[in-house]
Amino acid sequence: MKIGFNLKLGLGIVLVFGLLILGMILYEPVWYKIQVGRLASDNPSVRESTAKKIAAEGEKAMPYLKRWLNSESGKGVTAACLVLEKMDADMWQQCLPDILKILRGPTSEITDTASALVYDLGYACDENLSWRNFWDEPTVRRNICIYILKSGKNETLRATAASLLGRIGDGRAVTFLLKALSSDGDPDVRKCAARALGAIGRNCPVKPLILALDRDPKVRGCVVDILGKIDDPRVVEPLIKVVRNEPDWQLRRSAAEALGEIRDKRAVEPLCAALSADNNSNVRDAAAEALGRIGDPEAMAPLVKALRNNPDSWSKKCAARALGKIADDRAVALLVEALRNDTDFDVRNYSAQVLGLIGNSGAVDVLLGVLAGDSDPTVRRSAADSLAMIGDNRATITLISALENDSDLRVRSGAARALGMMRDIRAIPALIRAVEDVSNFDASSSDVQGTAALALGRIGDLRAVEPLVIALTCGSYYRLRQYAAGALGWLDDEDSVKALARALRTDREVVVRMTACDALGEIGRESVVEPLIAALGNDTNVKVRLHAAIALADIEGEEVDYALKVCWDSEKNPGAGVALLWRGKARNFDAPSAADVSDFYLPFFHNYALARWGNVKAVEGIISRIDQTFHYLVRFNMEVFSRMPQDFPGFDFSATGAVRRKQIKEMRAWYEKSKDRFAWNREKERYYLKDK
Repeated sequence: MKIGFNLKLGLGIVLVFGLLILGMILYEPVWYKIQVGRLASDNPSVRESTAKKIAAEGEKAMPYLKRWLNSESGKGVTAACLVLEKMDADMWQQCLPDILKILRGPTSEITDTASALVYDLGYACDENLSWRNFWDEPTVRRNICIYILKSGKNETLRATAASLLGRIGDGRAVTFLLKALSSDGDPDVRKCAARALGAIGRNCPVKPLILALDRDPKVRGCVVDILGKIDDPRVVEPLIKVVRNEPDWQLRRSAAEALGEIRDKRAVEPLCAALSADNNSNVRDAAAEALGRIGDPEAMAPLVKALRNNPDSWSKKCAARALGKIADDRAVALLVEALRNDTDFDVRNYSAQVLGLIGNSGAVDVLLGVLAGDSDPTVRRSAADSLAMIGDNRATITLISALENDSDLRVRSGAARALGMMRDIRAIPALIRAVEDVSNFDASSSDVQGTAALALGRIGDLRAVEPLVIALTCGSYYRLRQYAAGALGWLDDEDSVKALARALRTDREVVVRMTACDALGEIGRESVVEPLIAALGNDTNVKVRLHAAIALADIEGEEVDYALKVCWDSEKNPGAGVALLWRGKARNFDAPSAADVSDFYLPFFHNYALARWGNVKAVEGIISRIDQTFHYLVRFNMEVFSRMPQDFPGFDFSATGAVRRKQIKEMRAWYEKSKDRFAWNREKERYYLKDK
């Protein structure tokens, strides 16, 4: 059948229009595909003009930019980021979810590209790496810092990035930090990289660190410190070499300290040699401390010689302390003899201190004699402290006598402190009299009143409430009011709560209000919630608000949740943020350092909050600093320990000093033995030990 001309013409017109429509449909994606190639041009001006041209498309370009960002192609991601950087105002943020997806991934070329975008636009942080966003995204911050460390930006920025990687603590940054340590041209960057590797922990490769010992002295010092934290026998001989041969005494000291951390007995002989013969007292002192940590009885003879013959007071103290850590029966006998007979008061003083650290009850009689009769008040004070650490109630009567009759206020204060640590109720009347006796205060030396107030709190007898409330309400000196507030936190009584709430509202001294918050949190009953929430919202001092947040952290209730969230949302108070983290109401984030808020509670509390929800590194930090725990944070520590494996040794915060020292040693030994198997069970919300 023949097709007529008109039909042919009609079909031709339809075909032409179809081709035109198809061309229009295909033109746009083809055009954008061509632009990707132009954005990868070696010519900077071509890249620049192409990026501006696409950016001018605005919303129309967004689907293509998102597609490029999700392509997992370095070429596509680079093209998208070049365009986004040229877009008007905050239009680029429409692609932020796609950029975040990249930044949350493993470090790569495309994470570097995305990092460059959010850094150059000032969205992630300012030019000095102070974070504006991503506080709760440690992986994102890691990738941004790695980009800066690799990028060739100025040395100050690279050093800051290395330091931040140490704080973030992600082991996936180790490769990049090692590269900076070995090849960055700036010694400060290498030093910060070394410190960051030390902060990240024990899994750092050893060989590159040992090789770095031969470089810049600044870096060598940091590397020596790190080697002391790595559980690897290969580091011992290089450190011994530094102790023996390094001309810089500071590095010899650091190496001696590192050997003490490692506690390998191969170090005993070179450390004894350094103790006896090094020409720098700082190195000798470090060697003594290290020998004490290692605990080998072979070090006894050189340590006793150092205690008796060293002309420097501090060096004698280091030797005595090391003898105490070895805690051999021979050490006790030598220290008792020195305490009785040595004419040098420094030797007697340090001997008295160390006998308390050892905790041998056989030293009680000689310490009682020293407390009652030594001519030097410093030695008498040390005897009182050591009697408290031993915890033998035979000392109570002599300590009461020292509290009431000693001519030196420091000794009386020490006796009050010792009586509180021993918790013998026979001391209560004498301690109440000391609190009420205004003559006990001497601003130039010691506050017997305040120390007696704390002692009454430690003993925990409710007879102390009334005199402590009077001291808190009427004390003319702020330190007494602070101590009285702290003591009332041990006494769970409604009168204590009322007095503390009043102090929190009205006391003019910040430190008193802070302590009142801590004490109310320690009491923890329902009636403390209202005054603490009021302080959280209304106190004019940020540190008081921070302490109020910490005090509320473990008190249940929706009103507490709400108050903490409001405080965090309105002022980003770090205490509120970590309290929410403790309660499971916030994601992980880095708390500011203690220096940022001038408060030493916060880093400890942050560690507890992390450890409560499965952060193994935080548990390691708690165990390493267990002897520094603040009283008002003990309850948080105990909550973390309640989630430990069944064979965890545990810790009794109320035990005598000598017992606690023994428990610390057992706990740390358990952790060293178990750390490679230590893990978190998310379902049971407990730690456990993986099968070998």
